[in-house]
Amino acid sequence: MLRLMLAFCLWFVGTAPAWAVEAPATTITADRMVVQQPKQTAVFEGQVVLRRERFELKCDRLVVHYDPKNSGQLRQAEAYGHVRIRHDQTTGTAKEARYDQRQGIVTLIGDAELMQPGRTVHGEKIVHDLRTRSTQVQQGGSGRVHLHIDSTKTVTSPPKQAPSPSTEGQP
Repeated sequence: MLRLMLAFCLWFVGTAPAWAVEAPATTITADRMVVQQPKQTAVFEGQVVLRRERFELKCDRLVVHYDPKNSGQLRQAEAYGHVRIRHDQTTGTAKEARYDQRQGIVTLIGDAELMQPGRTVHGEKIVHDLRTRSTQVQQGGSGRVHLHIDSTKTVTSPPKQAPSPSTEGQP
């Protein structure tokens, strides 16, 4: 059962779901966990924290849907309430997050924001296709999408060195 929970974090880490090979250790902590076999779900509630290698997910509630006919593989997962994700230098926040394993789509919903050093994008919904690596940012109603780029943080240049003194004409 825990193996299917491991799958949720794969959406952000970008690892292909190869269930036959041993997955790195994953830890999920929460105040409560309920497995509902008739519904093929596992529900974690209360200060949920999922950690796997360099990935971390925090939320109020995590619902994992699995396929019992296919070795318990993940079908989809939903995170609700104060969703925060972190992977290396990328962080994100939203009211909800969804992952569809079959389509390879990650969706941040509700005041969604993704941040990388020097870049921040904000919209009502951020949809990322893991297969094509394309991202769509949508804003509902009359709102607008916001992208902020700080070129001083995105461009890494080697420090300029002082010119070395000329040694021409010296013995």
